[in-house]
Amino acid sequence: MNRTIIILFLLSSIVSASIQPTHIDAKIEPRQINIGDPIEMILTVGVPSSTKINWPTEEHLTPASILDSEPFLAGESEQSYRYSISVYELGEVELPEIPLILFESDQDTVADTVWIDLGTVEVVSLLGDSTIDIHDIRPPIKLAWLFSDFLPYILIAIGIGVALFLLYRWQTKWKKGAEPDYSWQEEPPDPDDLALKRLRVLHQEWESGNLSNEEYHSELSDILKVYLGGKYAFQAAALTTNELFMHRELWEAVDSENAEKLNQILDTTDKIRFAGIEKSDNEQLLESSRNFVRDTGKAITLDDNSKEGANDVSR
Repeated sequence: MNRTIIILFLLSSIVSASIQPTHIDAKIEPRQINIGDPIEMILTVGVPSSTKINWPTEEHLTPASILDSEPFLAGESEQSYRYSISVYELGEVELPEIPLILFESDQDTVADTVWIDLGTVEVVSLLGDSTIDIHDIRPPIKLAWLFSDFLPYILIAIGIGVALFLLYRWQTKWKKGAEPDYSWQEEPPDPDDLALKRLRVLHQEWESGNLSNEEYHSELSDILKVYLGGKYAFQAAALTTNELFMHRELWEAVDSENAEKLNQILDTTDKIRFAGIEKSDNEQLLESSRNFVRDTGKAITLDDNSKEGANDVSR
């Protein structure tokens, strides 16, 4: 038992030792710059190319800013990463100590974290004799969007404004008193007309065998709920039967006899749709639905045996 433990300990030591870096180096040139000038920084770690390394990001290098970065070298025994950085603070600026995270061969387990001290850089505004060697820190930048750049857009905006003003004056002065023409707008059908037409089409579809028993009762329930929603101006189509009868609008508009009739119809359709009951008198249910719409709708009577308009109805 002790021999096994010793062997496992030695193997773990060999594995952990295999990913220890043989050397770590940070090369930074130059160490003295003008404000904003680039600094080349090359980080080198002595580990095999198969070892995954999390290289530092911008947040690790503050107060320096990263201008560019790329892998520089991935040999058999070492890896390098090259950065182009810059510093925008005057004086001697201390760069941070940065972490390099090494992973096991499975690419997920952290094996070790090593730290690199980057030292300092000196940032000056001008190098040498400032009375002789005077030059801009950065090249001049052309300011975008001068007045001459905006002028065409200003003229276009003025032209559009004038055109809109003239259009408004023409409509208010020369067409004053003219009534707007809404004849092109089609008036929506009355909820009771639409419900009776849909009931007639439902009967035809059932007689022709195009609907199953469950589809028949689902359509019947939808017809009545859409009718109620359109007739009494509330969202009835998405409500369950219990939720429907909790609405004050329904109880204020429908008398108790018709409310009881509606409850019996919807209770039957719910049993067919959700409880799996297969037997029902569909003809009687359809006739009760027609009577409910007629009793609660306007005083009209549609010829339910007529086929006129059946092909124009859509859900």
